[in-house]
Amino acid sequence: MLIGCSKKCGEFNSDIISWLPYKKTDLIILAFNTNKDTLTLKSSVINHTEKVRNNTKCACEDSYSLVISSDSLHINVVFFNSKSIGDSHIRINYDNLNFSEHLTSYQLNGKNYSNVLVYKNNEQNHTARFIKLYISKNIGIIEIVGQSEDWVIENDAIKSIEVSEIEFNETNC
Repeated sequence: MLIGCSKKCGEFNSDIISWLPYKKTDLIILAFNTNKDTLTLKSSVINHTEKVRNNTKCACEDSYSLVISSDSLHINVVFFNSKSIGDSHIRINYDNLNFSEHLTSYQLNGKNYSNVLVYKNNEQNHTARFIKLYISKNIGIIEIVGQSEDWVIENDAIKSIEVSEIEFNETNC
């Protein structure tokens, strides 16, 4: 929409944060055999452009990014467009995973999860450690599948988070 000398950008779609509804105080405990790993949220940021002046090289930005880590795992997640879950990317340590599909349901250890995103490593060579990651809406990461390991969430309780609990960078250009 044009407003005088600028274009108004679309609203931020807050539904995107329900895919990874983590707060700084959350402990994300994953288990593989008898091993456990505890991830914590290091940062979560929303970048949103409210309006862009005409004849500038700026563009509307509407992203949500997170950094989640432990001593052994470092996970970067970016939803580049809050209105499109497919326009996203995940990096686990040195492995890049891209959005693959959106499942209505997924069975994991006898439990059924609904509304699940699947990310896959398209470079599944012998050096890739992680090959898939599963995210359930309102829960977050439920499984990280590796070449020789399968990390599964221990506490899969439903979570909720508000935009006000996330660093929100709003800009005009």
